[in-house]
Amino acid sequence: MVLVMGHAAHSSAIGYGYGGALFVFLSWPLMRAVVRSLVWTDSTIWQTILLVIASLAMGTLADKMLGFNPQANKIHQITWPQGQHMLWQFPLVLPVENLILLGGLIAVWQLVRPKTAFERLMVAVAAAFVFGLWHVPAWGGWTMLVIGLTVLPWTLYLLATGDMLVPVLAHIVMDTLAVLGTAAPAESLTRKMADPVLLLLLLGLGLLWSLYREGERRRRPS
Repeated sequence: MVLVMGHAAHSSAIGYGYGGALFVFLSWPLMRAVVRSLVWTDSTIWQTILLVIASLAMGTLADKMLGFNPQANKIHQITWPQGQHMLWQFPLVLPVENLILLGGLIAVWQLVRPKTAFERLMVAVAAAFVFGLWHVPAWGGWTMLVIGLTVLPWTLYLLATGDMLVPVLAHIVMDTLAVLGTAAPAESLTRKMADPVLLLLLLGLGLLWSLYREGERRRRPS
């Protein structure tokens, strides 16, 4: 439905909007648990940072395994006006994609009914690659490996915590950096902000701030 509505309306935001609404309608008991999990805590920032780092590392591993980045050509064809259009859509589009990832995870879980830690790990792997399959029509077959390994930390995190907020934030951060790093004008501040070294510095500062906040919270009298 997401793809059909988006194609018919010539707008991915409309397609994802209808797709998200349908997912919520069909999965309302599940959605209540998802909404309850969307709680900002003192650890949200550093958990997001760690998940972004893990996802970037897994995506890099996938590129090394293939010997090339199957998304590179299309990503570098994105113009800055197109990139700006994508950026404002990300807060709507990417949470819906995470709902698709969650739906795939639940479907695989129901199919396998894992009983051991290894089986749960295989459920996380299978769900990640099902999500990778979702990207094949737009990006090509090899993308399934790259996307699957990239989002594997998200499925593992979801199974371990049930928290939907951190994977959504990680998704938004990663896709935003990808657009800024390729489509933004080379001389712009946004392009420089996507530099990996500066990114790691900013992530480190965010982690330190989160740890400081956690320490302050613990020092307060109960």
